[in-house]
Amino acid sequence: MKSINKISFIVSILFFSFLFSIKVYAQQDKFSFIVISDVHISSDTIRDAKLKQFIGEVNNKIYGNACFIVFTGDNVSSYFADRNKPNDVSNNRSLKFISIVSKLNIPYYIALGNHDYKIDRDKDSDAPFSQHEIDTMEILWENSASLKPFYSFVYDGWKFIILNSMRGRYLNRFFDDVQMKMLKKELSDGKPAFLFFHHPIKTDHFRIWCKPKDLITEEKEPEFFSILREYKNQVKGIFVGHGHMWNDDILFNKVKVYETTTFGEKKPIAGYLIEANQNGEFFIKSFEKEDKQIHWESK
Repeated sequence: MKSINKISFIVSILFFSFLFSIKVYAQQDKFSFIVISDVHISSDTIRDAKLKQFIGEVNNKIYGNACFIVFTGDNVSSYFADRNKPNDVSNNRSLKFISIVSKLNIPYYIALGNHDYKIDRDKDSDAPFSQHEIDTMEILWENSASLKPFYSFVYDGWKFIILNSMRGRYLNRFFDDVQMKMLKKELSDGKPAFLFFHHPIKTDHFRIWCKPKDLITEEKEPEFFSILREYKNQVKGIFVGHGHMWNDDILFNKVKVYETTTFGEKKPIAGYLIEANQNGEFFIKSFEKEDKQIHWESK
């Protein structure tokens, strides 16, 4: 009888251990990340304080167990306040931005926007950019932040592709040929993918994403749209900024596209929280936070 009880006890322990292992696996079967756009760090210390507050909240898990953050461009209002002044935190906004976000307890990934290519306050961020200007700014960002102009990484079976919608501006385009080759190669491995870049893209249903001249269209970028059409089952979501609006739509009746409102303006702390799983699915909530209140909205 004692032997039977002992066997029953062992079976019970194994059974509950099995249930616990299933629960742990289920918890690890998904992950979340945050998307922020248009922080526009400048000489305005209010923006510095707002970003510092957000970093502290992320570290304190106010937004849950996010694994990393992606910034979709216009991280600074201009690279320098004045290109002729000292290259320090008081004048170099990229150094100031990096000094703040480096306090994060989780990784961060940066896309570049038109203001990030603006060398100082005297340069018009909406004016044409020469190839020399683009090359110069990319060298500066690599020197100050070890940042490549475009890149990708893999997390938990998902491909994250950070594109650069400024590299083709001197050609009256958005993306250069090198990026398009990279994009096709990155998507060829069959992994579900998210794309991140700064300028909005024209989607299936007309809506105002930004100024018309700043909108990425098929007429301006036929190869880019061709690649997206080819891999529309694999590209699960696209995240952009620039227009300073909450916006979302669909492309090719398949790919979900989201524009993130500006973080830097005098509005509540705002961004997207995305949860993805190993089935290639994702769920998204927009958030706006002011003081101690968070307003969540599911998409």
